[in-house]
Amino acid sequence: MRRALVIARQTAIFMSGLPSSPNLTPVGRLARWTQSEFNVALRTSARPDGTTMNDMMPWKFFSHLSDEELRAVFAYLRTVPSAPSPGK
Repeated sequence: MRRALVIARQTAIFMSGLPSSPNLTPVGRLARWTQSEFNVALRTSARPDGTTMNDMMPWKFFSHLSDEELRAVFAYLRTVPSAPSPGK
């Protein structure tokens, strides 16, 4: 039992330090992005506003996807049910 409590506490400490992720549903940041901006962001880490993505985002993996594959990812993200953004 004590071991389980220690593991649970360590997990809670670890989870509290995880970065938050952006809202990728249709009401989030991507709602304003074009397909071209999405492609550039996933290939170079450069967002339309000029900032770069956090290193936690595996953009280097996505940089090798074809235009067709990126269109499919972008289209899929547009179908994810909307979720409220944190703090709203």
